[in-house]
Amino acid sequence: MAVRIRLNVRQHNRYARHKGWKTLTDEAQALDLDPATISRVVAGTHGPGERFIAALLYAARDDEIAFEDLFIVREERR
Repeated sequence: MAVRIRLNVRQHNRYARHKGWKTLTDEAQALDLDPATISRVVAGTHGPGERFIAALLYAARDDEIAFEDLFIVREERR
């Protein structure tokens, strides 16, 4: 059993709309990340890495959005 961090996609999408990010490219430019990275995290094929988490939380710092709002920590079977 392992503990994993996953993106809360519903909350992420709501927040992206709030920020005015119409595409993954818009979000990638705002967060200084590669659009492919964002696509993989949103699709769930990759977990969010340190840079993704840090960039998203930094962007959300003035919007009263917390880690728990955007990410889910859960146990997963290997």
